[in-house]
Amino acid sequence: NSAKWSDVLYAERVSDVEISGGKIQGERDRHRGSTGQWGHGITLRGASRVTIRDILISKCWGDGICMGCAYPTGSKPSLRCNDVVVSNVACTDNRRQGMSIGQANNVKVYDSEFSYTNGLAPGCGIDIEPDVNYPGTATNVRIENCSIHHNQGNGIQVYKKCQGTTITKCKIERNGG
Repeated sequence: NSAKWSDVLYAERVSDVEISGGKIQGERDRHRGSTGQWGHGITLRGASRVTIRDILISKCWGDGICMGCAYPTGSKPSLRCNDVVVSNVACTDNRRQGMSIGQANNVKVYDSEFSYTNGLAPGCGIDIEPDVNYPGTATNVRIENCSIHHNQGNGIQVYKKCQGTTITKCKIERNGG
């Protein structure tokens, strides 16, 4: 497609969801447009009690995984993601980020790989960066036993409005940031 914004899987304001097994391969090599950065493999917006596990996500025009708030619409207020687990996932060769964590609370990422992100800044393996234009923070994010390598930008970027981030037992190497 040529869309600036598209997702393979999109989950907004849902709870008790598991996404597991298989492979998501984006269309970065065949994308018809030249603008935009939001062609994500999996997008979570204001979702709670979500598990993403045992899956390969590659070649997305934007991020492999993107999570953050559901933006206000009509009478619905902004709503952060809450209680998200990412386990045994490989996000590789995506264009913008391996994974972006925006407004989210209680996120655990473990036994996963984020590699070979390239093509568009910031180009991080994992970027914990709540949108500055919306209320909320990223709180209680734990990244454990992950391999983060060969990304164009930082291996892991922890940016403004983050609280309680723990990174432990990870191998972070050969990143360009």
